[in-house]
Amino acid sequence: VWAEYAVRGHHHHPQNREWAGAFEQECNRRLAPLLGTTEEAVQVTGDLTTNLHRLVHQFYPGKGNVLMEPAPFPSDLLVAESQLEGGSGVIVHPECDEDGIVHGDDFMRAIHELGVSLMFMSAVHYRTGQVFDIARIVAAARKRQVAVILDLAHAIGNIELKLDEWEVDAAAWCSYKYLCGGPGAIAGI
Repeated sequence: VWAEYAVRGHHHHPQNREWAGAFEQECNRRLAPLLGTTEEAVQVTGDLTTNLHRLVHQFYPGKGNVLMEPAPFPSDLLVAESQLEGGSGVIVHPECDEDGIVHGDDFMRAIHELGVSLMFMSAVHYRTGQVFDIARIVAAARKRQVAVILDLAHAIGNIELKLDEWEVDAAAWCSYKYLCGGPGAIAGI
């Protein structure tokens, strides 16, 4: 195909193998159940950190604080810091114990008390392994009209996700961790 059609082979394959669309459809079909959403809601694109930058940029209203879990993944922290640069908001965290575990209503209390305008957090903490109660956190955020963005790098393929049921505003994921994709593997939103 390449020798005869070059780049046109992507869209005009001699045996009618429209692989570009088929690849996306197959990925969406397989990933949607892992994310707890519909195939139409899945978009395979970019890499994890770039996708998180895009989402935080889209959802951060330009003022107010960003709530993250204690000791967030280092690149997530850099994403949040870059979006807050030059603004009046800061990164805030809920209280946690000496092991870094957030208990009970600490996220909900932080949403109500810390001037939060965006929640940007992991569903599973990379260091402690704590699985956050996303359903409760999103419900509390909804009451304050706070958007919720999730980093699912340590969650997809590791825990059951229900993004539609939880009404999460946006999420990004990678496949090189618990989906065993390896370096250069797909990511998405």
